[in-house]
Amino acid sequence: MWWSDARALIAACTMIVGLGLGACGFEPVYGRGAAIRHAELAAIEIGEVEGRANPGAISDANSGLGRAGLELRKRLMTSLGSERASPRYRLGVSLEEAQGEFAIQADDRVTRYRLALTASFSLVEIASGETVYSGATRSVGSYNVVISEFATVASEADARRRAALDLADNIRELLITHFSRERAAEPTP
Repeated sequence: MWWSDARALIAACTMIVGLGLGACGFEPVYGRGAAIRHAELAAIEIGEVEGRANPGAISDANSGLGRAGLELRKRLMTSLGSERASPRYRLGVSLEEAQGEFAIQADDRVTRYRLALTASFSLVEIASGETVYSGATRSVGSYNVVISEFATVASEADARRRAALDLADNIRELLITHFSRERAAEPTP
C-alpha cells in the first residue's frame, strides 16, 4: 500500500519539475531542435589547428603539439560530421601548451609534470566573414617521469593526446550550446 503512494508521489514530483522546466524555456540539447543543431554542426569546415608550445617539455614540444592538433582536428571532424561540399561556417582553432613541474622529490628530482592545453577558437560565417562565436577551453593532464626516457616521452605524448581529445569534445559541446541559444533567441512563428 505504502509503495503505491510513494510511486504516485514520485510521479507527481517528476511532472511538476518537468512542467516547471518547460515553462522557463528549458529544452534538452538532444530534444526537438537536435536535427537543426546537427545540421548547423555539419555545416562547419574545420581549418588547420595552429599551435604554440611553451618550453619545458621533456620531448620536442612543437612536434608533439602538431600531433595533438591533428588529433583535435580529426576528433572534431568526426564528432561534428563535417562533410558538406559547401560549408556555412569555418572553425579556426589555436592551441597553446604549458608544462610545469608537478611532483618534486626531496632530492629535487622531478617525477611528474603537469601539461595544460588551451584551445582558443572562433566560428566564422563564410558568406559574411563575420565571427559569430568565439571561445576558449582548457584541459589539464599529467605524466610521470621515469628512468626510461622512451617511457617518459610516450607518457607525455599520451597525456597530450588525451588533453587534445578532451578539448575537441569541449569545443563540440560549446558549439552545441551556442546553436541552442541561437535557436532559442529566434522568434517563434
